[in-house]
Amino acid sequence: MRVERLHQGSDAYGAMAPFTDKGQRAKVWNSLLKDNESGQVINNNGALHYEDHKRMLDDVEAVRKYMPTAFSTLSAVPGITVPVSITDTLIGYQNMNQFDAQTSMDGSNRKTNQSNYQYNWVPQPIYHCDFEIPWRQNGFGYKTTDGTSEGTTEVMLERDKVMINGDSNINISVNGQAAPLYGLSNSPFTNAVPGGISDWNVPANLVNAHKEIIALLAEGYSDQVSMNIPNTVIMFVANDFYPLLENDYSDDKGDRTVRERIEAITAIKEIQPCQWLPDGSVLLVEAMSRTIRIAQSTDITVVPKIRTHEMEPMKMTIMAASTPQVRADRNGNTGIIFATQ
Repeated sequence: MRVERLHQGSDAYGAMAPFTDKGQRAKVWNSLLKDNESGQVINNNGALHYEDHKRMLDDVEAVRKYMPTAFSTLSAVPGITVPVSITDTLIGYQNMNQFDAQTSMDGSNRKTNQSNYQYNWVPQPIYHCDFEIPWRQNGFGYKTTDGTSEGTTEVMLERDKVMINGDSNINISVNGQAAPLYGLSNSPFTNAVPGGISDWNVPANLVNAHKEIIALLAEGYSDQVSMNIPNTVIMFVANDFYPLLENDYSDDKGDRTVRERIEAITAIKEIQPCQWLPDGSVLLVEAMSRTIRIAQSTDITVVPKIRTHEMEPMKMTIMAASTPQVRADRNGNTGIIFATQ
């Protein structure tokens, strides 16, 4: 069985997804590929060493480990990421239910709760970056680290950019109804708060950042679960603001930085910088499956392409496929706040 099996449908792609499990990784290679006597994976007129590909996957794993991006932060929250097939162009989801629990002696709920099943169609894009190895460089292990790490970084950043801002170029139509790819900051459900924060670049305003975040939480999450559950909200900050959060809290050099003060708020889980947010903005995300769902068919992996002749370079694709989905209840409420100056 040849390497091109990797390009023949969702099963092969899906099988490559759990590459962090080294035992599973070996099973994938054993099931998809057959080595020849010299330890090479036959690929038409060319060949790819199993050890080379394994090393490339290790490089992907290393880069992902040290890249605290928006996708990595949110997808690590239990219950947010759900598996899908890469062949699913459209993904439907159920809007959150609004249930009302009661206390009574007979245990009978006199108020009927409704489940609202409403499908919103969302494109499932593929994030990818290609690089190649010249055909004369046999045993190209020294080339894989640079190519794989750089390609992985670019794919992670591209995936983050789409998660935050969507992509206006990705737009499908279902039954004549447009289905654009929105991000967390511009989804129709996102609670946009223009003027919600002051310009923290001004020292006099920076000391108010802690109070302004509390005000946003109180206003935006007053009826949300996140106000009652610790470590529920993840705060993403634009790059121009993030370094300033390391300043002392007060003019008389308080005992905490601004970031430490904000992270001490019960609802705040963590603060992360985000280069895709416009300057002077903050994004608060209730990190719960009722607010955001990430439909993922494959995490970042390396896919070798078919070589048609011996003098053709070995081409690699770093790829991932996932879709961020902002979820709302029947009244259009969600747990995402996008605040600007």
